[in-house]
Amino acid sequence: MAGVVTLQIGQCGAQIGHQLLENLFEDATCGPGKQWKDYCETLLETFFDVAEGGKAAARSVMVDMEPKAVRGALQATRKKRWGYDEGQHHIGRSGSGNNWSYGFCVHGPRCGDHVMNLIRKEVEKCDLFSGFHLMMSLAGGTGSGLGSFISETLCDMYPRHPTLSSVVVPYTSGEVAVQNYNAILSLSHLAATNDATMLIHNDHLYDVSSQLTGAEHVSFGSMNSIAALNLAAIFAPVPPQSAKGFIRHRNVLQQILKCTASHSQYKFLTLKFIPHVSDASRAFNAFTWDGLMKRMVRMVVAGRHMEEGLDWKTTFSAASPGGPRFLSNLLIMRGKDAADYDCRPIVDITKAHLYPRWVMEESRCSLWRVNRPLLANEKSICSVSNGSNCVGRVRAMEAKARYMFASRAYLHHYAKHGLEEEDFINSFATVQNVIKAYENL
Repeated sequence: MAGVVTLQIGQCGAQIGHQLLENLFEDATCGPGKQWKDYCETLLETFFDVAEGGKAAARSVMVDMEPKAVRGALQATRKKRWGYDEGQHHIGRSGSGNNWSYGFCVHGPRCGDHVMNLIRKEVEKCDLFSGFHLMMSLAGGTGSGLGSFISETLCDMYPRHPTLSSVVVPYTSGEVAVQNYNAILSLSHLAATNDATMLIHNDHLYDVSSQLTGAEHVSFGSMNSIAALNLAAIFAPVPPQSAKGFIRHRNVLQQILKCTASHSQYKFLTLKFIPHVSDASRAFNAFTWDGLMKRMVRMVVAGRHMEEGLDWKTTFSAASPGGPRFLSNLLIMRGKDAADYDCRPIVDITKAHLYPRWVMEESRCSLWRVNRPLLANEKSICSVSNGSNCVGRVRAMEAKARYMFASRAYLHHYAKHGLEEEDFINSFATVQNVIKAYENL
C-alpha cells in the first residue's frame, strides 16, 4: 500500500493536521456497508499504520517549538481508536517569535537531525512509500521558517518522493506585522523544493465559517474543521474511472500531483468544496448533481471561494481581458450515483481559451467519481485548480513585503539570526518569477 506521511509543523499544522486525520479515520470506519471494504482499507493503510487488532497509529510526525498544540492533539486521541505513535513528535522549549529566520536558521539546524530521524522511522513503516503531505502556516515563525527548512531537507534526502504542502495564507487584514515577509520567504523556498503547494486562505475559511454559523466572530476550531474537510475530500480514495471495481494499490498523492501539477514551473494550487452545510440545516437540504456541478464550475472559472454571491451574467470568452487561465483542473465527485453522472456540464471548464495552446485537451480537466459519500455529506464536489486565479493574493503579499523591505522595516530582527538582505532579494525574485509565469499563461 502506498503510504503517505503527514508532517504537521507548528501550531497551525498540528491542529489542522489532527482534524484532517480525524476526518479520514472517521470516513474509513463509519461508512456504509461491506461493499466499501477495499475503500476503507485503502484509506486506513495510506494514512495509518494499522496493527492487527490494535489501535491505528497515524503516519505522522508533529513538530512545534511550543508544547500546547502538540500535547492537545496527543490528548485528544488518548481514548480514541486512532492516535500517534509514542515519541513521533518533537517539542521545543520556546517559540520562534513570528520570525522566519529564527525558525529556519536557528530551530532548523538545532532540531533538524532529530526530526528527520522521526520522519525516517515513519517512512520505513510503509510497505510502499508514496510521499509527504506537509502542513504549515505562512504567517508565523515555526510553521513557516522551520517548515521551509524541513521541506528543503526532504528534497535532499528523498529526491524521488514527492511533497505536497498545504499552507495557510494569513488574513489580508494582517495577523502579525511581518507576516508578508514570512509568507514570501516560505513560498520562495516551497516553490523550489515542493512538487505542489496548496494555498488555503484564512480569509476564505473565515467567510465560509461565518456563513455557516451566522456569527460575527468565528473560532479557529471552526475554520480548522472547514480546512480539514476540504483536504479530506481530495485525499480520500477514488477508483480509476476505467476500472470496474476498486483498485487497492492506487497512489492517491501521486495521482493528485499528476493531474494538477505536472509542470515544474507551475506549482500553486487552490482548493474549493461544496456544499458547506451546517449540521442543523443538513436534513433540510436536497442537492442535485447538476446544480452542484454548475455552481462548482462557475466558482472555479470566476475564482470565487463560496457559492453565495456568484455572478451568473458575466461570461469569460476568448476576448475577455484579464480572464482566468488554467494549467489544469481536477474535479472530485463523492456521493450517490456520482459515477453515473452525465459529464456535459463541465464543458465550460474545458474550453480552449481558458488554457495555453500547449496544454492538451485531455489534460485540461480530470474528473474523479465515487458513489460513496464523504462523512455526513450526501453529495459533494471538490476542485483542485492550477491557474492564474491562485496568484492574486500572492501578488498582494509580495508587493507589501517589497514595500516594507524598501523601508528596511524589521530587517534587523531577521539579520540577527543570520538572514541577509540578499536572501530577501532572492526570495522576491523567485516569487515574482512565479507570478509572471502565471500571468503569462
